Amino acid sequence: MSRKSGIIILTLIIVSLCIPVIGIYAWQAKQNYLVEPDVEVSLRFIYSSPTFSFDGVADSVSIIKVTQAMTFAPPAFKIVEVEFDCTHGGFGDRSGSNLPKLSTHHNAILHVTEGNVTLMNIDGVWDEINQKIL
Repeated sequence: MSRKSGIIILTLIIVSLCIPVIGIYAWQAKQNYLVEPDVEVSLRFIYSSPTFSFDGVADSVSIIKVTQAMTFAPPAFKIVEVEFDCTHGGFGDRSGSNLPKLSTHHNAILHVTEGNVTLMNIDGVWDEINQKIL
């Protein structure tokens, strides 16, 4: 084996050993994002909300974006955008309804103010807190 091919093989081995390290670092960075208190509050609220607790698919919940709202007066709030799936259409607790099994994708916007969810709109048409159409 020539010196040049030995250097190439050594370089390939070093690069292949770096790939898992980079992947673990990226995974940890993503996990740190999810630990943000406003995200935790939002997730707990979604999992306990009537729409999701009726028929939500737990592994479908995904944080899309977290934004600091620009306000002129306190208190400031975060806007958390979340997507999730349900196994039936509609909103709220649909117990007793004759619903066809129809997978439904939802987009929820939550406002978190001082550790509390103060607004949750689903698909821009449903007020989850007050359980009514907007």
